[in-house]
Amino acid sequence: MKEGYILDEILQRQRDAKAACRLLVRLLKQQGSPPRCMITDKLGSYAAARRQIMPSALMLIAAGYWPSVPNENFNGRLFEAITRFQSEMGYRLTGYLTSDQTNRLTGLGQPVINDLGLRRIPHPYRGHLLRVPMGLGLVETRTPKGLSFADPQRHVKIHYEYYPDLTLGHSYAAWLSSLVGSGAQISYKATRTDFFAIVAGRDVQSWYVRFHEDGDGIVGFSLRYLNTDPSIHGLALQTLMSASMWSAMSPGALDLPMPELTIPISRPPIAPPATLP
Repeated sequence: MKEGYILDEILQRQRDAKAACRLLVRLLKQQGSPPRCMITDKLGSYAAARRQIMPSALMLIAAGYWPSVPNENFNGRLFEAITRFQSEMGYRLTGYLTSDQTNRLTGLGQPVINDLGLRRIPHPYRGHLLRVPMGLGLVETRTPKGLSFADPQRHVKIHYEYYPDLTLGHSYAAWLSSLVGSGAQISYKATRTDFFAIVAGRDVQSWYVRFHEDGDGIVGFSLRYLNTDPSIHGLALQTLMSASMWSAMSPGALDLPMPELTIPISRPPIAPPATLP
């Protein structure tokens, strides 16, 4: 290698996804601490192995063991989430899931997925798909910027918006100023060249905001929810919606394999304004 260290080499008869998974597990077990990321060659079986990880990632998020946006890399955050689950359930800490452990994890995560009833809904002006928890009884409303969703009790409020000719930097600063000005505490914030994300809370209210660069403007969502209502599954909801946004806006990204909720929704045809605020 030009830089870094060779961790291991292995020859295998098979070059399929199962063999690739065995190699990833062997490397992880030998290192003693989880790696930040793993880089493989372009052999197709590694891509297949990474795709097999995604259903487990979905259940780890839903069950509350992985409060971060996943990707198809078997990285340190996934390793830590699995060992956290294994520790709580009394299993040996290996960093990878057996079939029995996967079944138990699914028993914890699947009810949350069922409650949320996430449905992919396109932005009316940009077409990007966002998973929205229609299982919470949300009512959809068309707005000049896109769509809004709320339940009758106003425990959940979502805005899915597009702003032309607005930069991420200006939006990020405006959101921070608005949240802090309202008395909210910022618990997480991240800004990159192509997106930003903010997590905030004030008393019983929590916020999650994520916007991505989209052409000459930005598109994204804001989520506000009552954090004392356990039926909302707030931490899992904000993580799954954020993962959905990342998948929609990142070319080649793998989507989390969630079942679709099939319920009719109405969208009265309203032409977008020439200029959005």
